[in-house]
Amino acid sequence: LDLQVTGVKVGDLAQQAIFLASFDLDLKGIAVDQPPGFSQAPLLAINNIALASSGIDLGNSEVTVSDIMLDTLAVSLERNADREINLLKVVESWLPSVAEDKDDKLDPAVSTAPVDPSAPAFELPTLMVENIQLKSVTAQVLDSIEGQPWRAGFDGLDLQVTGVKVGDLAQQAIFLASFDLDLKGIAVDQPPGFCHQKSWLSSRFHSKD
Repeated sequence: LDLQVTGVKVGDLAQQAIFLASFDLDLKGIAVDQPPGFSQAPLLAINNIALASSGIDLGNSEVTVSDIMLDTLAVSLERNADREINLLKVVESWLPSVAEDKDDKLDPAVSTAPVDPSAPAFELPTLMVENIQLKSVTAQVLDSIEGQPWRAGFDGLDLQVTGVKVGDLAQQAIFLASFDLDLKGIAVDQPPGFCHQKSWLSSRFHSKD
């Protein structure tokens, strides 16, 4: 993880008065292993995530990020013979048990004071991203049907999006100035009892708008 921030100015934190002259984040070699009982393919692997921006003002109603880049992502969503899903298995291993949850409810350190309805509600600012680029994204779904292995997935996705504006998600306030998508090697296996050809195979899907 490499992080470089310049020109930091902190004012009234209650007003989110934080300004950054520049912000550069570079994260490499992200890896998430499969839980026991699944394949050897990583659940998630990312070669590089980079984020760069200048003039971030968290106190403003609109926050702008210059560039977001994700390079070489691979994900494998799987269900094993016991009908367990790898992602849920990992999440469940980090969740507290029922007994721990009951104990937490009685924790005297947790404040039970009523919320002041006149207090100003926290509102997320509108997010502007000038450029988003995804390179070499691969994904697969592994399962078994009647004891036979089954797979669906694609071999490569490249995506370029510009002028992204995200406002109130409850109102679906999302705007894209342009996008260019290139999807390669889409394949879905036949279930048992059918021919060995793929149900759907496409060498490339391209969309631009």
